[in-house]
Amino acid sequence: MTGSNIIKQRLAAHGISPGKFDAAGDMISELVAMQAQDYLGSLWSVGLRLPNATESDVEQAIADKMIIRTWALRGTLHFVNPEDVRWILKLIAPRINPAYYSNAHRHGLDDKSINKGIKEVVRLLEGGGQLTRDEIRAHFKSKGIPSKGQHTSFILLKAALDGLICFGPRHGKQLTFVLLDEWIPSVKNKTRDVALAELTFRYFTGHGPATLQDFIWWSGLTQTDAKAGLEMVKSQLVQESYDDQIYWMKNGNELKSKSSSSVNLLPGFDEYLLGYKNQGSSLKELYIERVKSPANGFFQSTININGRVAGFWARTIKDDTVTVEINPFVKLSEAQSKAINSTAKIYAKFLGKSLTLKIRQILS
Repeated sequence: MTGSNIIKQRLAAHGISPGKFDAAGDMISELVAMQAQDYLGSLWSVGLRLPNATESDVEQAIADKMIIRTWALRGTLHFVNPEDVRWILKLIAPRINPAYYSNAHRHGLDDKSINKGIKEVVRLLEGGGQLTRDEIRAHFKSKGIPSKGQHTSFILLKAALDGLICFGPRHGKQLTFVLLDEWIPSVKNKTRDVALAELTFRYFTGHGPATLQDFIWWSGLTQTDAKAGLEMVKSQLVQESYDDQIYWMKNGNELKSKSSSSVNLLPGFDEYLLGYKNQGSSLKELYIERVKSPANGFFQSTININGRVAGFWARTIKDDTVTVEINPFVKLSEAQSKAINSTAKIYAKFLGKSLTLKIRQILS
């Protein structure tokens, strides 16, 4: 195995190159969970993996309950499938709760206020309610529940981790919250061992080649649990060595990788980069500080050429036009410039906008 093999196989596993998914639900199921921290960016994360998809198509999949957006792995926002959300939360919540309470207390929330807020959220949403964060915050304020700063967000996060609420459809430009049990039907829960084995197997089949350390970081599980999960499913996986690391993947992935040229515009927080502890094969060390903040792990929207970060891009929307500004780290060939133009047109079509493309000088 080589670094190039890892990149090609990950692109294929993610459905980026070549595309292999026809529906949002199938794609999210394959990946188990997809990072969805930035809402508009996450719509494009789904769309770029689905041929001819539009932004409204992805939002319709959310409204149709084909995919669910909620706080999940590592306590960050992800898309997950309806049938997976509860067992994933039950598996990972015990690891998140101690850090959650520590942060909430540091921001001035005590346990009594958190519990009171959660009960009030459930009461507010009962009977099919769909309320925005601002509407919930205003209600908290009227009831004397802490609502300043991040207080409301902390309470909503805990309600989601407890499997009580999730995000619903967008109302205008505002995201809403709904009761999970009203939004999607409950399914039979999995035992902890079954859930651990499934999360492990589906991570490596949907993200492989990946290392055990990648899985530990992505899942937020302890090293002990992650090792136990891998032990349960490794007979169904294959392993390859590269740079003194063991990489695991779906049996057969190593045979399906084909040499292909690809140029992609990935949004910030895309699963292709955030699905791994080490992005070394895809992101050179000298570029990390340009696209990733040490404070919060925020990734810029990146230009990826054959799976490797080659710059970043930004969008500006005005009326019916989207302006895509390309900021390369490397000199682009004529073929690469044409490929970026084609990819930017696909993105503009996804948004239902006309395109203005600007390619800047190489960033030093």
